[in-house]
Amino acid sequence: FVKRCQSFEMREKAKDPNFQMNDQQRKALKHILTSKDKIIAIEGLPGVGKSTVLNGVRDISGRKFISLIGWGEKFQGNAPTASAAKTLKESAKLKESNTLHSFLGKYNGYLEGRGTKESLAIKKREFKKTVLFLDESSLVSTRIMHSLLKLQDMFGLKLVITGGTEQLNAVEAGKPFEQILSVIPSIKLNQIVRQKNKLHKEAIIAAAKGNIDKTFKVHGDRIQKAGYDTEKLAESAIGWYKALPKETREQTLLTANTRRLRDEINEGIRKRLTISGELKKETMEFSALKQMDFTIADHKFAPSFGKGNIIKFNKKYKNGINAGDYLKVVNINELTNSLTLEKGGRKILYYLKKEVNYENKFEVFHEVKLQLQEGLKIRFTKNNNQLGLVNSETAKIEKIYKDKITLKLEDGTVKELSKEHLKHIDYGYCTTIHASQGKTVKDSIAVLNHNEWLNNQKAWCVAISRHKENFTALVQDKDKLYKCLLNNKGDRLSALELVSGSATEQPQKDLQMKHNNIKMGSKGIQIEA
Repeated sequence: FVKRCQSFEMREKAKDPNFQMNDQQRKALKHILTSKDKIIAIEGLPGVGKSTVLNGVRDISGRKFISLIGWGEKFQGNAPTASAAKTLKESAKLKESNTLHSFLGKYNGYLEGRGTKESLAIKKREFKKTVLFLDESSLVSTRIMHSLLKLQDMFGLKLVITGGTEQLNAVEAGKPFEQILSVIPSIKLNQIVRQKNKLHKEAIIAAAKGNIDKTFKVHGDRIQKAGYDTEKLAESAIGWYKALPKETREQTLLTANTRRLRDEINEGIRKRLTISGELKKETMEFSALKQMDFTIADHKFAPSFGKGNIIKFNKKYKNGINAGDYLKVVNINELTNSLTLEKGGRKILYYLKKEVNYENKFEVFHEVKLQLQEGLKIRFTKNNNQLGLVNSETAKIEKIYKDKITLKLEDGTVKELSKEHLKHIDYGYCTTIHASQGKTVKDSIAVLNHNEWLNNQKAWCVAISRHKENFTALVQDKDKLYKCLLNNKGDRLSALELVSGSATEQPQKDLQMKHNNIKMGSKGIQIEA
């Protein structure tokens, strides 16, 4: 192993003279390569170089003789978001990396018990030598993690899950990554390599331990009161961003703790850049689609919908609805639990059934009006694999034509797309702290209004760990922020903890490891051989 690891480091240094590996990373690399366990967990702070370890696993395994003749291990990447999946693909140098949602959707038939014995046997042979990397695991919900573990058990693949418990959880219910860490041994990484400033590294470690005093001492003069209300705070953030040199702006991540604040900042920056002449004054009003915050249950009941909502269907129906159709809701019937949809001038009746899970069958949006201009920075809000558009990535509008728009993507690629293909966009100057998890940038600015729920230790840890060099926080009230962070860890109780009443204890008496296949008692995930 030592010789192979040294060879890997030499190859990486030849590409990047600044490349380094520490002993923790080498230990993690060795464990993954030599362990016979089918599920391996890597727990690490933000910026500890988890992807470097995964890259080493892929590189060293790929150079074994058995791999060179085509019989070795195959590697796939998965992540909860498209942006994280793309980052994983690039940093670990994987041939394939997808969103966890798309991976599970591909094999949904097996999850629902529709796979034959013959086809399952084929899949087992296919995945026998597959190692699946899952990054940003804290963002995975219990329901999704259960499906992944079920597939792991069915196909027999090797699963390497990485993440940090001190970062944000999934929007959906549960904290399965933390629960898994309490069941199986994990490799811990805490030597931060992203930040070069020693004090900034110490602040991240302190935030992970709940030591807010330390983080405020380190970043004290860069945590600035910038407005007594949300409107004034947004104005300050807009002015701060506008004052940055253009080159610095391109290397700066601007985040907000709420979507409303994000939207105010984005609109304000657009207007300010128009006044200064950095954006072309001519605007084109554009109808974009913004996803509705629907729960699984909301999809099943007609009253959850509103007239004018747009539904994108992901499967074909006998009543004339095709996969990929965007249809408008023109009427809602609560009595029959049905929706009247409009397609090409005709009406289609769509009945909702309470026993059906519609989450993967359709998505619900509402229309928002955007003002598009040449020079404007936009953000994609939905993946489009055919066109190479990645959710949460940004692009600059180069030219607007009658039916098409020319965009310059983050990697410098120029694409000319029809307006029909750009339904899922928003302004791209500011994003939410939650959406920024997994990103690495030169500088970052976090804008935080007073919000006792969202200003928590997990969000703070994400906010202060994105940058390599400089961090600034613009806040509504510094004292209130400090108190919020002291009192709100951002922890979420699992259903298992709530039922057992052991939220402050170790709720793991009925959790056990059996040949490294997860068993979480009758109330939780059970994946056994």
